[in-house]
Amino acid sequence: EELKKLDEKVNTRNITVTQGDTMLTEKRLIAAENALCHRLDGVRYKLTDEGREFRNMSGLDLAKDFLEASGVSTRNMSKMDLATRALHDSSDFPLLLANVANKFLKDAYQAAPQTFAPFTRMVTTGDFKELSRVQLGNAPALVEVLENGEYTRGTISEAAEKYSLKTYGKIMGLTRKALVNDDLSAMSRIPQLFGRRARDLESNLVWGLITGNQVMGDSVALFHA
Repeated sequence: EELKKLDEKVNTRNITVTQGDTMLTEKRLIAAENALCHRLDGVRYKLTDEGREFRNMSGLDLAKDFLEASGVSTRNMSKMDLATRALHDSSDFPLLLANVANKFLKDAYQAAPQTFAPFTRMVTTGDFKELSRVQLGNAPALVEVLENGEYTRGTISEAAEKYSLKTYGKIMGLTRKALVNDDLSAMSRIPQLFGRRARDLESNLVWGLITGNQVMGDSVALFHA
């Protein structure tokens, strides 16, 4: 019984420490992310109290800090070795860079205008299988019902169109040279370009269906006599 109680205490302590370390790691990541975003765009991203700890750190400083926080000794490492290790190590540094890039990509994506939004609707699907969507036509015209008259039945026409998801993408990366030279501006510029390009692609796909006069599910072109 005593050994069982002792074992439970040890397990509880280990769990508590692990959860505490996770919380500290997440807070550290959020603070460093804020500092880096503020450095890249101080107007959009205001520096938080937590982010001030990382405010004056260069890219290599952040890399070194995250490596050492994960238990990696950076003593006697050259700048190039430090950059290589940080970009490929299991520390949270690559996650930091990815989070920052995603923020700028998302901001640029949402800011780019789209003219097809008023006549389209966004839906969510769970896989890449071909789906069928029923399209309802106009409701029938209403007719006057005379005294003691009866309501007549009307019908609504239906059509079905099929569609499926597709994946589009490119890979972008941060080089060791950019990290060593502290040229982290690419972390904002390149994702912004990707975000706008993704938004433009959506517009091109939608308007391409219309200007291309696609054949619909009833085998008749969209624009037809």
